[in-house]
Amino acid sequence: MKGKYFTLSVLFFLSFSLSAQRINNNATKEAGFTKVTPVQKSTYKGHSYLTKIETKTNNPAPRSLRKLALVEEFTNASCGPCAAQNPAFNTLIDGNEGKVVAIKYQVWFPGYDPMYETNKSEVQAKWSIYEDYTIGLYGSDNGLGGVPTAFLDGYMGNGTYGGGNWSQAYYGAPAGYNQAAFNFASGNDSPLDISVTHAYNQTVDSVNITVTVTNNADTTYNISKYNLHTYILESKLNWPSAPGSNGEKDFSHVFRKAASDIYGDNVLPASLDSGASSVYTYSVALKDYFFALNQIEVVAFIQNTENLSVMNAAISEPVAFPTGTAVGDPAVSNISKSNGSFCPEDYTAEPIIKVSNNNPDQSDITQVTASYSLNGAEVIKEFDTDIKYGASTELSFGAIPVSGGKNTIKVRIISFNNGAIDGNLINNITNDYSFVYLSEVGTAAPKSYTNEGDGDLNNTLFMSDPAFPYIFTISPDQLNTPNNVGGYANSANSLLLYFFQWNPQSTSPSMSVITDKINMPANPVFTYDWAYAGYIENGVKYDNDKVEFGYSTDCGATFKTFKTLSGQAMKTAGDKTTFFIPKSTEWRTDSINLPELANTNDVVFQIKVTSNWGNAGYLDNIFVGESAVIATNNINSFENVSVYPNPTTDVLNIRINASQPSTANVSVMDYTGKLVKTLNTNQNITNGANNLSFNVSSLTNGTYLVKIENKEGVNIQRFTVIK
Repeated sequence: MKGKYFTLSVLFFLSFSLSAQRINNNATKEAGFTKVTPVQKSTYKGHSYLTKIETKTNNPAPRSLRKLALVEEFTNASCGPCAAQNPAFNTLIDGNEGKVVAIKYQVWFPGYDPMYETNKSEVQAKWSIYEDYTIGLYGSDNGLGGVPTAFLDGYMGNGTYGGGNWSQAYYGAPAGYNQAAFNFASGNDSPLDISVTHAYNQTVDSVNITVTVTNNADTTYNISKYNLHTYILESKLNWPSAPGSNGEKDFSHVFRKAASDIYGDNVLPASLDSGASSVYTYSVALKDYFFALNQIEVVAFIQNTENLSVMNAAISEPVAFPTGTAVGDPAVSNISKSNGSFCPEDYTAEPIIKVSNNNPDQSDITQVTASYSLNGAEVIKEFDTDIKYGASTELSFGAIPVSGGKNTIKVRIISFNNGAIDGNLINNITNDYSFVYLSEVGTAAPKSYTNEGDGDLNNTLFMSDPAFPYIFTISPDQLNTPNNVGGYANSANSLLLYFFQWNPQSTSPSMSVITDKINMPANPVFTYDWAYAGYIENGVKYDNDKVEFGYSTDCGATFKTFKTLSGQAMKTAGDKTTFFIPKSTEWRTDSINLPELANTNDVVFQIKVTSNWGNAGYLDNIFVGESAVIATNNINSFENVSVYPNPTTDVLNIRINASQPSTANVSVMDYTGKLVKTLNTNQNITNGANNLSFNVSSLTNGTYLVKIENKEGVNIQRFTVIK
């Protein structure tokens, strides 16, 4: 089901991607792959941390001419096909210890990946190397162009290097590799042996690496067009929650930093005698973006500079910290609290950080320096504590005052045990605690929610779960389209209801958006622009999504539904297999008068959205205020008034049957009652039939009100412009 994919150029939104792919667990040529979202070429500038080169004569290494094969994969923590293919691929890699070593490059698309964010330039440079070479070799259709894609000894899998399962897999698909391919690659002889070791310095802020390249053959070996690559990886990264949007939490052999130049160091000798070795020493500072210092591993390999084939590879697995170095492992979580309702009696919250003692030497944690921030302002506090190994404690910062609106509390540990080294920073990453308090007093209508600028969502419109990934403000840039995606294409942004990836069986089937308190006018109206299409695949429709509009007069304790969009009535376009982006003609405006709320204060509106895994809905230009249509016809001499064509593109005709002559003012308003265009300030109305015609070609797409006013009163008719 839902086998097609469509990839959006994504901006990071609340740590979730906007990858609009229908995820398919099969690595087929059609569906198991996320296409690259272009970025500017890497800003990487060549460098190497090589400090020393030595030449030695040794006896040949015991493993003689055998080699380790190198597996390299480009992947992403927000890529659905990556999550589908990686488990089996990782099992294959793990089952071939001693035959293969692996490097995983976490890239920038289709969505957020914190492992990429910390070292963008080197990852982009590595991608460019393989992209340029494989597109030149196989063309743009089959060269490196998406994720996940894997290479074996520098070869992009397609059956030409050791076989594999390629009849249904695209070039380089992880699912295309099998045991036979790994056996072939690791079974080849290598004229040069390579080994690598690494060790921390005493303060564990840098790592020293030694790479030894040895000629184990019986004769001198001439080395031409090969570079030495030395990369620092993190062996295992087990996130407490998925860092991207595809559900993956466990990552292995993640590329973090190149000790050599990312393109390799041109330092191998022109020739190496039998039994001779070249020894290369690197010293690399451990940047603060390493997530787990106790998981540092190093991979070194020898790669051809022209065809990218890998002669041999080696790995130095994680090692112990230096003896006598104080290295601990506190794990932290954010368990902050609020008062549990939209309108609490006490507008306060309590930041709390939970600290667990995982120290490898089982020592106590006796001191913690931690901080919290409320909406960005950080407060630091020192705690004296006594946390035994395996135990946890909750450290509270006390009650703090909080304003109405969306609020976010962050907590972090700054240090522990007066400056001890934390060997595993990944379990220090905490989730934000976000909650909403409505204002203590409502503000007067009108209120407009246009989704422009920073957007209204979580600023003036609030989600019951602020981190929910399937309702958010969308822009043309995110959809990689030159056209506006606001109402009738008149504005850039709108609120996207992302049914396309919102599988109700794997996440909450419903989510709500609410307004702050509003004091209503005498003739209240609720108006919005709307676009929607269902999803269809192989004749099966998924179009039972639902949107319910409601209001509350008891601060959100209960809501009364006043409008429901569902079934055929909610559609403004036909069902689609591809992701729906509305044209200007695929919008409509709904307006609901709410006389029961006249002059009512502190009204809260709710938009409750329920997914049936359809396509997409777009909501824009929400307006709460005074109705411009107080009376549709209070001119007694007008027996009948109609407008046509409706919708129109350029000319609006008005037919009036009048029982007596008069002079009228004819104008156009928007749905808020604001004057948009004056059509005639002295329109002659005769006794009997009147056929009036006006040019409205200057109006942009949207819904308008034509107002006819004379001494008797006002007549208002609704019409729509669609071009």
